[in-house]
Amino acid sequence: MFTQRVEYSPDQNNILNLIATDKAGNSNNTSITVMVGNNTFVRTEPKINKSETVTVNAIGEIGAQIEFTSNVYRTNVSFILTAITNKTTMDELNSSAFNESGEKALGKMVEISVEGLNASNVSEVESVIVKIYYNTSDLDLDGDGIIETGEPDEDNLFIYWNSISGNWTKLQKNNPDWVIDSGQTKISGSDPGYVWVKVRHLSMFALTALPLTPGEDTNGNGGSSSGGGSSSGGTGASGEARENILITETEREYVYNGVEVCYSYDLEGNIIKYINFKGLINAGRIGAKVEILNNTSTLVDTTPPNKVYKNLNIFIGNSGWATSSNIANPTISFTVEKSWITNEKIDKSSIKMYRYSSGKWNELSTSYVTEDADCLYFKSETPGFSPFVIAGEQVSAGETDTDGDSGVTSPADGGKDTTDQTSFDEKTGLPGFCILTSLLVILMAVWMLRKK
Repeated sequence: MFTQRVEYSPDQNNILNLIATDKAGNSNNTSITVMVGNNTFVRTEPKINKSETVTVNAIGEIGAQIEFTSNVYRTNVSFILTAITNKTTMDELNSSAFNESGEKALGKMVEISVEGLNASNVSEVESVIVKIYYNTSDLDLDGDGIIETGEPDEDNLFIYWNSISGNWTKLQKNNPDWVIDSGQTKISGSDPGYVWVKVRHLSMFALTALPLTPGEDTNGNGGSSSGGGSSSGGTGASGEARENILITETEREYVYNGVEVCYSYDLEGNIIKYINFKGLINAGRIGAKVEILNNTSTLVDTTPPNKVYKNLNIFIGNSGWATSSNIANPTISFTVEKSWITNEKIDKSSIKMYRYSSGKWNELSTSYVTEDADCLYFKSETPGFSPFVIAGEQVSAGETDTDGDSGVTSPADGGKDTTDQTSFDEKTGLPGFCILTSLLVILMAVWMLRKK
């Protein structure tokens, strides 16, 4: 499943052309006819009383809601909310208002008018609260499941107002002076977010956003970064202090209900090789980000156990997505260099992955898989994704190593060095499993296109 916003004309049939292409260059295409309904919502009130609030809910129709409080008594008052889909209007907004600030319209525009009273006259309008709603798909423009650098920043959403003269003005509390108040309710789980302004007259309104900036200090721009720890250098999109991030690697795979998902990593220095789980919903393309860190994650405030090999963060999708409702049986496959084990005198059987959750480090079920000339390979089961460490216990003074060269004894082969890397792939079902999963996903996408 994927989403892509396109401009259609209301009250007529529109043709949508779909093309699916796999990594090998094979493609299939189909066309479907989409009927777009009217983009205007009208509600008529038989009477409105002075200082009584009328709520007009058009969230499902055009993604907006108003709470209108009149200064006068009137009968047969109609509230008209129209979604603006005209691309020219959006382009004019982008070109006229945001050349310097870098803001961009999100495609959420609504024109609000009232018949039966003068909504531009402050003597007749006590106040109007205008709410414009948005979803994750409005922020995640490429649909990969992660809101990344250059995509709209939820901490920097604003409402602009179009005056009769055609000029666009940002609306913030007391700026202009007829803006009584403003604010935002962010996305929470499956509930959409919305930005709101309380004003004294109506016209056309648009939702805009600043792009997410690399290493942006969200605490310094009205938002908040997650987790503990702090840094004068600011934080990345994940909330981790940017100077603590050594390597970042993000892979994206389609998640379908009942289908095994495999993320494969190969960036030099990234000890994470695979992340696997079974999809429980049809979620489309979801990103899985690995951050290899210089030191303990700044998102935690507790020292990890034992001798730490690597500190890292792993995030799947947006915050709160990777739960037992969406995925099952998640595992992480990783490597540990033999040289570190030898130099630090580590008991190989004690090497574990630990996950930070509920304010403490929790040991994960970790199993030895195989080894080659340079590394040992492990797999851990995890109930979720957050900061992690890989650590082991150092051998006490007086204990002797059982493997002359590496200082490591494999419980699986009695110390025999397995140099054939395919053994790791076979024991974890990879990478052939990843290839098979990708083919299944491609076939499913093509099947869905043909079905539609």
